[in-house]
Amino acid sequence: MRALVKNENESLISGLPGFSVLDLFHPDITEQTREELFTLACEFHVRYFPESPHAIDEWRAHIQTGESPTRERVHVWLIFKDTKPVGMWAVNVNIESGVALMLFGAVDKEARSNLPHTWLRSFLDALIELCVTECEVLGRKVDLVALESEMGLKNRWESAGFALINVPYFEPTLGMHWANAPEVTFYENNHLFVRSLDPNTRSDSTDSAQRALQAFVVAHYQLDVTIPQVATMLSQEHERNA
Repeated sequence: MRALVKNENESLISGLPGFSVLDLFHPDITEQTREELFTLACEFHVRYFPESPHAIDEWRAHIQTGESPTRERVHVWLIFKDTKPVGMWAVNVNIESGVALMLFGAVDKEARSNLPHTWLRSFLDALIELCVTECEVLGRKVDLVALESEMGLKNRWESAGFALINVPYFEPTLGMHWANAPEVTFYENNHLFVRSLDPNTRSDSTDSAQRALQAFVVAHYQLDVTIPQVATMLSQEHERNA
């Protein structure tokens, strides 16, 4: 992948010299830069998440309309190491509930091979701070971050401050387009990880679990609550709050 010309709208990553990010949806970039970033985002997404092509359609639609069907703030950060693109990270922020959803993220192995073991924490701290700052400007607050992942990456997410939420979690294979199929299908072996930004709230608390489930299942994917898997998730949520 070719390097991009240094852009004034890039954000440096504290603790990771040479690393920076630039948001595909940054309001101040040129249309040419946006097209270049979109091409890069698609290349990374196809490489690392070929099972989820629907995300590319959602990003393309967002570029064209400037609107999100879920009223979330949409971010796709391209990651650079000394101007060379080395990864991408997609985050949607629900400003109503104050929950940031980390949807997709990957950094090339070569780019992170010589980084300290704390690199993921430093990197995610920087992205979270960008989300927090954005919402503060809007008079809102983000105090919870959630993501879905496989159990094999549990230690990695815990090292970045996330806690495993011990409730069943099912993610639709078609993402927000689940209703377009004759029958909704879900990925197997999904797990929900949450990080509270509020020092007075545990990441694995009942409140954190409830807010994360609502943000993903109800607000983001807008799943029908009568679907058995959805009913199971939400009933587990209620049982934790009983």
